Amino acid sequence: VFDLSAPEQCPVAVSITFLIDTSASVTSYENFENQKMSIQRIVTRLNVTVLGGVKVIPYSDMIYASQIIDVHGKNAIGDLVKRLHNVQYLMGGCSRYDLAIKSAYNDYISQGNHPGVKNILVLFRVSGKIPRDAVKSLKSTSALLKQSKIPTFAVGIGNAVESKDLEIIATEPMKVSIFERFDNLQWDKIYKDICKSAGEAAER
Repeated sequence: VFDLSAPEQCPVAVSITFLIDTSASVTSYENFENQKMSIQRIVTRLNVTVLGGVKVIPYSDMIYASQIIDVHGKNAIGDLVKRLHNVQYLMGGCSRYDLAIKSAYNDYISQGNHPGVKNILVLFRVSGKIPRDAVKSLKSTSALLKQSKIPTFAVGIGNAVESKDLEIIATEPMKVSIFERFDNLQWDKIYKDICKSAGEAAER
């Protein structure tokens, strides 16, 4: 049984995928950098070395394949920090997070992991709605994640984000977090929720 009472370092081996919003909704370079900094702070407390890994998928109205980060092994955290520094805020397009979720599932999560390594998915989404014709794709991919019992977190930033939209994505309502601004994003709370979910999945 894992001791998950607010651990400084999560004991559960995880492979975690972050979907990072680079659409026009982000509005500024500073806001984009806050997403990257939150990812870095969360990952440095997770057990992603050796067996696990970290993926970062930037998205707006498309997936930016050239900027996708996929690191693993004993140098995963150091490699992540270096490569995150080079991920650019492209300042354009709408927030097609349905495409990001589909890419994460098809290209990474559905491929499986080493035994004992838990998959986790975290979406950062800023104010803005996806096109109506993309909702069907979003729901079908989210259903696959839930059927696979992949803990999926949805982090919304901005007053226009509605919890009911994020609940389509998240494994359960408790995995939805909404913050008014980037500078009050509680990365420590998100980290603890991720660690707790990974531990619960490991004990099943």
